[in-house]
Amino acid sequence: MRVHVSSILGRCVLFGCGLFGCGDKSGASDTASDTAASVATTGDTPTTGGAGGDAVLLATCEFNDGPGVDIRLAVEAATCAADWGGERLRVVLFQAAPLGVGEHVVDAGSGFATLQVDGEAELMATAGSVTIAAWAGDAVSGSYTLTFPGDVMRTGEFVGVACAGSGGC
Repeated sequence: MRVHVSSILGRCVLFGCGLFGCGDKSGASDTASDTAASVATTGDTPTTGGAGGDAVLLATCEFNDGPGVDIRLAVEAATCAADWGGERLRVVLFQAAPLGVGEHVVDAGSGFATLQVDGEAELMATAGSVTIAAWAGDAVSGSYTLTFPGDVMRTGEFVGVACAGSGGC
């Protein structure tokens, strides 16, 4: 049985100092963008639609109070208070932060990904992965390849900031 849990994730997300350290009033490090720029190349190369660029990674509390990382892709800016500018592309991995460098598969046992375009119903990824290229302090860079129903695919690179989440786990 597959359970859609994106609606319950919001209960755990908080901003501020904590697991990932402190920053300015927004929760972002004063040096996050400089550090992120030094560890990766930015940009996006979506195969269908426009996702990529900036990202926000939040520590979350997942199933059975286990740790997780909520990766919000294609946000307006790499700051902790950023929101999506258009489509909502998100990956949640059931692992504690910081994520190790390398590929992290998105499947029923390890996490999930969702895509919402123009207020339409959320699509749940059928396959995919996120690759962390670097995680230095609160600066994170990587790439992703995600497949959704109807052969909708999102592929791109990101540079983002890791923000504090809830310590409820």
